Amino acid sequence: MSAIVASDAKTIAVKYLKNAFWRFRVDLLAIPEEAMFKSFGGCSRSIADLVFETGQVDKHICQGVRGETQFEWVDGWLKAPETWKTKQQVVDAFTESSEQTIKTFDDLTLEELEAPYEDGGKTTTRMERCRFITFHTDYHSGQINFVQSLLGDDKFHWLAG
Repeated sequence: MSAIVASDAKTIAVKYLKNAFWRFRVDLLAIPEEAMFKSFGGCSRSIADLVFETGQVDKHICQGVRGETQFEWVDGWLKAPETWKTKQQVVDAFTESSEQTIKTFDDLTLEELEAPYEDGGKTTTRMERCRFITFHTDYHSGQINFVQSLLGDDKFHWLAG
């Protein structure tokens, strides 16, 4: 097995990010419209809430990655906007957010990805933030996958795409 060449690190990081967004979108599309805004068990966040939170986390991180002032983070669980009424709105919001996030990281050089910078008072790298977004997206994809199984759908939709 060959070692990863440093110049490939950016390509691989962005590829993993794109793959996480693809898996999330496939899982999202498998959820029926009537389940998109439902709280299972009465206290869980809805799929729409998870999509909103994922987008907000990505937006917040990308603002820092680009050197912009990050919006003030709110305490507590994020809820989807009340203006989101359809599955298509949720899917469109996710698609737009993920495309913006990919562009943010795709526009960086390898040097910029690896250079330390301050984010929320902590020193990190843009590569680490890219890895976090990938992990965070897959984490919530697993939650969507679990809801999918609660609804009686045990298909591996990723394999079909």
